[in-house]
Formats: sequence, C-alpha cells, structure tokens
Amino acid sequence: MERNTRTTAEKLRVGDRFYKANDKAKTVCEMVEHDEKKTEYRTYKLWYLPPNTNPKYPKAIDKNTEVIFLRHTN
Repeated sequence: MERNTRTTAEKLRVGDRFYKANDKAKTVCEMVEHDEKKTEYRTYKLWYLPPNTNPKYPKAIDKNTEVIFLRHTN
C-alpha cells in the first residue's frame, strides 16, 4: 500500500502506522495484535495503540473507520 493512502481500518495489518482521516491533529497510531473481545452489543476484533499508551491497554477501532495509511513497521 502506498504512503498517505486513504483506506479503512480493516485493510490494515498488525504493525501498520496510520492516523484517523477526521483527526485534525494527525495523531499517529499503530495497529497491534490483541485478543478478540465480545460484549453484549458487539465484538471487537481490531485494536490500535495511541502514542504514550501502555501496550497492555490498546483501544478498539471499528473496521469501517476511515484512516490514512503511513507505513509498515514490520
């Protein structure tokens, strides 16, 4: 995938760096591998790590979220 390509979160793989398309600050985040989490309302499969966050506590991201791909780290 080319740098600065607009895509969705489901097309990213573990280790990819990106920022959300609607983020004016362009905060760079990284996709991480984490166990699937099921709640009463939905299932979370994709996880990302914002900067200055403990890797133990990643955040979930919806697969249809528009993101701007930056680079692969692996």
